[in-house]
Amino acid sequence: MKPVTLLLSIFIFANYNCQQKKPANNTKEFEGKITYEISVVSKTNAISTENLQKLYGTKMTKYFKKGNFKMSYNGEDIKTIYFIKDENKEYDYRNGIDTLFVTSYSDENRKLINSTFDKSEKIILNRKCKLLIHELENTKNYYWYDSSLYIDPENYKDSKFSFTDIYFRQAKAPWLKYKYDGKNITINYTAIQISEEKLDDNIFYLPNLLQSYYL
Repeated sequence: MKPVTLLLSIFIFANYNCQQKKPANNTKEFEGKITYEISVVSKTNAISTENLQKLYGTKMTKYFKKGNFKMSYNGEDIKTIYFIKDENKEYDYRNGIDTLFVTSYSDENRKLINSTFDKSEKIILNRKCKLLIHELENTKNYYWYDSSLYIDPENYKDSKFSFTDIYFRQAKAPWLKYKYDGKNITINYTAIQISEEKLDDNIFYLPNLLQSYYL
């Protein structure tokens, strides 16, 4: 074999081996919407469970596309929540107020005391869901998720607020059930419908309103 041919053969073989060793990442990211049923329980005399349910509503639909998400409620308080990935900010549109209230996801002042994967599983919409628990000082957050509904954690690598970066790094999926267990309230969001579909970008366009950061 000629030296040039030999070198070419070695290069092709080495290049083939390198390509074979590269991890395959053909996972398709979830795009579409998930509709949740909401139930709340008040733990304080300051507001009844009935009135609290009216504020939150009974349903929420969450839209996902390329790191952006939008949450639409049918309650009396929050109308829509937008998260815009490129800005790393949340915008809250509340009923009866012509202002978008802004939250930066760049920081989180609360401390995550503990993060654990529970061995128990739950069936939601015929999907076997794992359980992840985040424990804060006066709060526990329970997330049930199905790993087959993939979300790229790189979308939220800088989203510190509410430990969004940690959740997606651990779960890599949207939650299908979320339970917030706080000092004064317990909230449950449970998926009742999943629709994987192409979404128009204009779903995530912000209303042309005055913007103000929460005080």
